[in-house]
Amino acid sequence: MEGIPEPLTLRRFVAGSLPVLAGTAFLIAVILVGSSERTIDSGIWSRPWRDDSPPRQWVTFAAVVFSGVLILILLRALFQWLMEGRDTRAARLMHATPLPAARAASRSAIEQVYGFDLVVAWPRLQPLIGDRLGALIRGRREVYEFAVRCASTAAAVALAAVVLLPVWPRTALLLPIPVVLAWIGYRTAVRSATGYGQALRVAFDLHRFDLLAALHLPLPEDLAAEQSANRKLSESWSSGLPTDLRYRHTDVGTDVLDRVEDAVKGVLVPAAPVTFRGVVEVTLHGAEQVGERGNRQWQIRTGRRGRLDVKLVVGPDDPSVSARQEPSGDWRNPSAIATEFLDVRGRSAARVEIEIDIDAPFVDVTDAHHYVDLASDEDTATLSTDISVERAGRYDLLVTLFSSGRLVQAVPIELVAAP
Repeated sequence: MEGIPEPLTLRRFVAGSLPVLAGTAFLIAVILVGSSERTIDSGIWSRPWRDDSPPRQWVTFAAVVFSGVLILILLRALFQWLMEGRDTRAARLMHATPLPAARAASRSAIEQVYGFDLVVAWPRLQPLIGDRLGALIRGRREVYEFAVRCASTAAAVALAAVVLLPVWPRTALLLPIPVVLAWIGYRTAVRSATGYGQALRVAFDLHRFDLLAALHLPLPEDLAAEQSANRKLSESWSSGLPTDLRYRHTDVGTDVLDRVEDAVKGVLVPAAPVTFRGVVEVTLHGAEQVGERGNRQWQIRTGRRGRLDVKLVVGPDDPSVSARQEPSGDWRNPSAIATEFLDVRGRSAARVEIEIDIDAPFVDVTDAHHYVDLASDEDTATLSTDISVERAGRYDLLVTLFSSGRLVQAVPIELVAAP
């Protein structure tokens, strides 16, 4: 996996050894079951090895087990190499399978969005992330590695059992066990690889500028400049050759003091919000609801542009009887994805300023930021933007409302993109 190698701990040692120990125990069971039958009338298999007298009995048993474990370890390494597609030939062989695709998704997304090559950039970014996110990434990485080890070990055991079938036909009774475990482990590895990739993307979303600051490089003006600079950095790291860089050095002490002062001011003198009540409705035209109403899971078509509407109603204590709006019962718009009430307490003012942010990673949102100025006693506003999704999958969309720099409401929605 990408990143700085983790130190060997007791938990990681147990997690790495447990699949092999389980596979060894299964092979012993196969030997015990198979050796109890007479399958060939001549040669060394003409009678069960258990009929031999000690110590030959235990020497034979130990030799068979040792050989089986050695073959199991080699086969497991081969299956893991194939499943993950770690080199060019394996990648070409397994490119259509889900696991290499899940592994490549995070790398492709980070490269396309930010221009970074995950393999060379992640070891440099990893020391800069916080403890909480670092623990999350390590946990998902360990789950992925354990699932891959289980799947590859079970596949190796299944292959060994198949090889032993002509000698010991009775071992066919145990063959479905490793086959089922290999399938379960592989499916778990695909899901955990996706979760691990998502955690890596979050790390780049939040800390890529920390990496540039640690390298004393200027921050980019826009996304195009960021992608170009990051590609040059990745090429330099990959090739080991220098590139044309312009450093930006600042007075660290003054910068730290300024940030501390701003943080203290923000805590001690927060902006007082304006008192208002109202309703926010989110509507996605062309979407279909998935499951029961209220789960906020909506299906959209890939490659098709839709329109997302965010409607704000600021009014008296009871928004449903606003003079400018028709009463709507329990204020539930049947076509709306989500409806949330707003109730903010603070200073009195004639008008209220509300900032709306639409956060949807990997979803094409035409205008993600909106700003409205409404009368605090009674007013309405409807904001629209186009959205589209190019690839099938599940995406999170979050509509957040801020007033006076404070979070007023957050409306989470899950989009299911289908072809």
